[in-house]
Amino acid sequence: MEIYNNFLSEKECKEYINCGEYLSTMEQIPFTYGDIKIPGKLTFKEVRQKQSEMNHEQRRIYNESLPDYCMFDSEEIASKIWLKLKKYTKIPLAYGISKRINILRYHEGYKMDVHTDGRFTFLIYLNTIKPEHGGQTCFLEPFEEIRPQCGKAVGISDYRKHYVKKLLKGTRYVMVLNVLVGNG
Repeated sequence: MEIYNNFLSEKECKEYINCGEYLSTMEQIPFTYGDIKIPGKLTFKEVRQKQSEMNHEQRRIYNESLPDYCMFDSEEIASKIWLKLKKYTKIPLAYGISKRINILRYHEGYKMDVHTDGRFTFLIYLNTIKPEHGGQTCFLEPFEEIRPQCGKAVGISDYRKHYVKKLLKGTRYVMVLNVLVGNG
């Protein structure tokens, strides 16, 4: 695992949060705004709509297992992040970041059960959560707990199992990116 404190500035993190929140209000998808393209996945607003259509028990189960998310394509954002990451990463044969950008938003009570992401995944925490408010990312084998801090980035490899502790207070934002590996 690779950990980079202050990988992004607080200003950059706020811009990405605002981008996700703005795009989540778009009614029409696929949608293009400048370099950003939404490839037809659910936005925050659509996830909320689906949740409102569920009965209470379905919503409770859904809320405790999945955050809201906004998924979009942006070569510009991927390139910008790769320019920073390539100076530090030790991932063999890494040559870029996928243009598919995911911004996840956790509300109070949300958590994510044990899962794995891609072969090489890069998480960037977009805001800080106090330790007593939960929301930590916990990695298994060996156990490591990472507290969300604005601008902190974590590189995960080899489909490492992890989960997110229940968020007790506040809202947690994280950007999830896949590192491109191969001959480029």
